Amino acid sequence: MRLECSYGRQIVSVGLCCLGLSFVGCGGDEAQARVIEDPIAEGLLPADWPGIELGVAPPEFVDEGTVTIAPEDSPAPRPEIVPSDGKFVHVPETELDVVHFGKQHTYHVTLAEGIERVAAARDARLAGLQASGAAVIPARLDKSVIGDDDRVPMGIAQGYSPDSWLSAIGLLGTMQEGAGGCTAIMIAPNAFLTAAHCAFTKEGNPISRYVMPRYDPSAGDLARKAPWGIYTAAELITPRAYKKNNCHIGSFRTECAQYDIAFVPASQPNENAPPNPWFFRFKVETRAQLDTRELRNVGYPSCTETGHPEPCLPAQLYGSVRTCALGLSVPSGDDEAPTIHHDCDTSSGHSGGPIFYYDAQGRPILIGLHVASNPLEDSVRPNIMKHFSQNTLNWIHGLL
Repeated sequence: MRLECSYGRQIVSVGLCCLGLSFVGCGGDEAQARVIEDPIAEGLLPADWPGIELGVAPPEFVDEGTVTIAPEDSPAPRPEIVPSDGKFVHVPETELDVVHFGKQHTYHVTLAEGIERVAAARDARLAGLQASGAAVIPARLDKSVIGDDDRVPMGIAQGYSPDSWLSAIGLLGTMQEGAGGCTAIMIAPNAFLTAAHCAFTKEGNPISRYVMPRYDPSAGDLARKAPWGIYTAAELITPRAYKKNNCHIGSFRTECAQYDIAFVPASQPNENAPPNPWFFRFKVETRAQLDTRELRNVGYPSCTETGHPEPCLPAQLYGSVRTCALGLSVPSGDDEAPTIHHDCDTSSGHSGGPIFYYDAQGRPILIGLHVASNPLEDSVRPNIMKHFSQNTLNWIHGLL
């Protein structure tokens, strides 16, 4: 069963996804796709959707049916780069898949024309919010490291402030204390970015996840370890090409990296947790601009996988004391290439972590996410980041 719904000059194309939960029947025509007439009431858009004032109507959502949600303790899949085989379908980034945990439904949506105006309005509002507080740069530590790995722990015990911009980086994991899988980045008071492969099992089932900003296992009880509370993911939003090309199943194809991003709206933590004032600003920069930047990466490496830093403190934030260099752009010669290789020190668990630089005011500026590694393409700078394109920023801002 396949349905197409027109929206302006855009098309929302929906494939059936019914996996046998109690919401609808499973199989054939028993599952009925429906257009969401009031996306705000359904909880799929914020109540203060700014498009109304700008003359941009909300996008049209089509409900595909129910989905299976993986157990909360499912391990995050680690992408394994394999040679490409077969045709890769390049779907525009503005066509999105939405998994809504509240209803355990999945939706397809194509953003409306004029979304760039909504993006600009949101960008201005968020910039104003962040301008109200000066960024705090954590103290640098003189610390020797083992081998060529320049990562150091950035916990409170190592002298890093519990209240700084590092609070915009979270451990993406389960409610089990100390359990993690990937890294998430706070980009607004209730929204995060991470890698898409962190949001699905290798069987393709979405994982109900929690984000703990500035999680520090050495800080004491859970309230101190998660000083800003525990955020619960309400939705997972990914470019449609990620699942259309089976990037979430089995091995991770090279072309998947350009779509390996997930936008994660999250509910407020418990009322006793203070509001987190820290989040990343982000922008599009060309390769020529990036080559002049001092790029860095931080994340939550897994201590059970190969390549982790030594010594490794489980569920602890790590960052490199050196800057990173960029390598191969894919496609080669594209100044705004969707993926760029880098040599930041990373390992499993860093996926979804920020690639960023400090601006003249000392604020961290996000320009991409670490998502994978492929030494066959670039042996000197084998790691891969999802580089932000203008389309990427438009749909992020349009959904904030």
